[in-house]
Amino acid sequence: MVALSGAHSIGQARCSSFRDRIYSNTSNIDPAFALARQATCPRIGGDANLAPLDPQSPGRFGNNFFQALMNRRGLLNSDQVLFNGGSSDSIVRTYANAATVFSTDFMNAMFKMGNLSPLTELKPFSVQSNMRIPQSFFGGTLQWNIKEAFTLGECHVLQVQREKI
Repeated sequence: MVALSGAHSIGQARCSSFRDRIYSNTSNIDPAFALARQATCPRIGGDANLAPLDPQSPGRFGNNFFQALMNRRGLLNSDQVLFNGGSSDSIVRTYANAATVFSTDFMNAMFKMGNLSPLTELKPFSVQSNMRIPQSFFGGTLQWNIKEAFTLGECHVLQVQREKI
C-alpha cells in the first residue's frame, strides 16, 4: 500500500479534503508548509480550491512525494500517516532515497492490483433496524442511521443516512 500511495506524487486535492490538516496545531505538519497551503485554502470557503499533492514536483511522477512526507509536508492526513512514527516509516525512507526501488515496487503493486478479480455479488445481511452509529465514530452533531447492509466478498458494507439531532 505504501508503494501505491506514491501515485499521489501527481495530481491535486480539493481544499475541503485537507483543510483540517493545515489548520490543526499538531506536530505532524511543517508550519511553513501549512501556512503556504492556507494562502489558497481559507479556513471558511474555497472548498473547490486545488493544491498539488506533491509540493516539490507536482507534475512529475517520482519519489519526491516520499521526501515531502519525511519533511512533514504530506498534504493529506492519510498520506502523512505513512511517515508518522509507525511501521511504514522505513519503507517511506527507502522510497525517498531510492527512486528505482520505489518505481519497481510501484510497478509490481500495479500489476498485482490489475490482476485482482472484481467482487460483483452483493449478499444482503440483516442488522437491527434501530442500530445507530455513535456520533463519536464520525464526529459532529449528526446521527447516522443504517438504511441497508450487504456483503461484498468478505466485507460488510453499510449504507447510512445522516440526520441532524
